Amino acid sequence: MNKKRLYEIVNKKGQRKEPMFTRYWDKNFRKHDIDIVRVPFVVSNIVGPNVLDAGCGTGLFCHLASELDNVKEIHGVDLQHAVLEDAKANVKSDKVTFHHGYAEDLKFADEYFNTVLLTETLEHVASIEEALSEACRVLKITGRIVITCPHNGNKSELHINSISEKYLKTAVEKHFKIKKFNPMLLGASSKKKLFCVGVK
Repeated sequence: MNKKRLYEIVNKKGQRKEPMFTRYWDKNFRKHDIDIVRVPFVVSNIVGPNVLDAGCGTGLFCHLASELDNVKEIHGVDLQHAVLEDAKANVKSDKVTFHHGYAEDLKFADEYFNTVLLTETLEHVASIEEALSEACRVLKITGRIVITCPHNGNKSELHINSISEKYLKTAVEKHFKIKKFNPMLLGASSKKKLFCVGVK
């Protein structure tokens, strides 16, 4: 799926007027390297029919996944009630269900999902190890995990983990075989993002 198609999906008619993520993309999609790189990477690695977005935020990837023909069922999980309310308003697809919860304690059956997304999530969780272990548990044997996170980001009230390239590789390899691992400097800035796909 190319960038133009992604932009069309996000701005597709039928969404509520000016949903939060559409306003965000209108201003930033073609300007910010993070989105230009991250969004196509994540969407191109989604495999259906069942998808989990753990740390779904305002629902962008749930929405984009719902537009894929091979995806039939999507569950978005987030800890923030206000964010989930925005997600429910943003995403108008019968394929998508939102849940309040923790990435480290997923309320789903073992081996249920084909893809688990942890995109801009691991820097926020209380335990990276538990989040990866839970993702592994709920993934089918042939399932895949898709991860994006800031590299060595500054810890703050929101980002409680600073994740190095070496640490992420080691943590992921405890549960998955890494198929893709791309540390990437974004544009002229010194910001680096980590992009990872693993298979169970």
